[in-house]
Amino acid sequence: MRYRNYRQVASKMSKTKVLEDNAMVQTYIPETQWLNAGSLKNMSDRYPLLFVKPDKGGGGVGVIRIRRISLTLFEVRYRRLQQRVERDGLYEQVWKWMLKGRKYLVQRGIESVSYQGRPFDYRILLQRPAGKWQISGMIAKVAAPGEIVTNSRKGRSALSVEKSLSYFTPSPAYQKLLCEELRDLSFNVASVLEKRYAGLKELGIDLGLDQEGRFWIYEVNTSPQFHIFSHLSNKGTYHLIMKNHRKIISS
Repeated sequence: MRYRNYRQVASKMSKTKVLEDNAMVQTYIPETQWLNAGSLKNMSDRYPLLFVKPDKGGGGVGVIRIRRISLTLFEVRYRRLQQRVERDGLYEQVWKWMLKGRKYLVQRGIESVSYQGRPFDYRILLQRPAGKWQISGMIAKVAAPGEIVTNSRKGRSALSVEKSLSYFTPSPAYQKLLCEELRDLSFNVASVLEKRYAGLKELGIDLGLDQEGRFWIYEVNTSPQFHIFSHLSNKGTYHLIMKNHRKIISS
């Protein structure tokens, strides 16, 4: 749904290119290319994990995961479907599972930290109800058992950022540093995108944390969903988000 004075940018690649061109945030962006047979071969030669996803759309719809098993063998996964293919058949298999009529991109995959064997990533929600960006919510999204992405609502769960970081490091000081980095990075992303796309009012930044403690920006949504924040025990965060949202769309 479109609202008056509410800017949205649908293309993942467009936003990625803007972020890649800025020195403050470019090191947080995993390599991303338009998908074709050549780019898939190039990326699969260099990275053991890849994600193929539609340039436009959300909720994890259409996302395909590729994991290298050996020099010539790959595991391709789409939702609960899984197929092992040789290198020569990799693009053909991916093409079979792509949503027809959509442009796709291929992105370096990150081996993120996990919770009970399930990958999780972070959603940082920024809103601008009164001229200045604020972080209204931060949450860790835990993938449903057997799922390859955290976007799917069915079966997924949520953790506070503080709780999730305790599974990565027992050090409170290190946890605090990581939280501060998340906040600083989120404001930098908002600043960079706002300069390119005037009129942005809300941003949902999805990030992963790898095994070395490095954050990676998977994508940024300019019309983010809020439902995941209702899973937090502190309902005040969700109520604040909705209050800000109502103010934004009515302005």
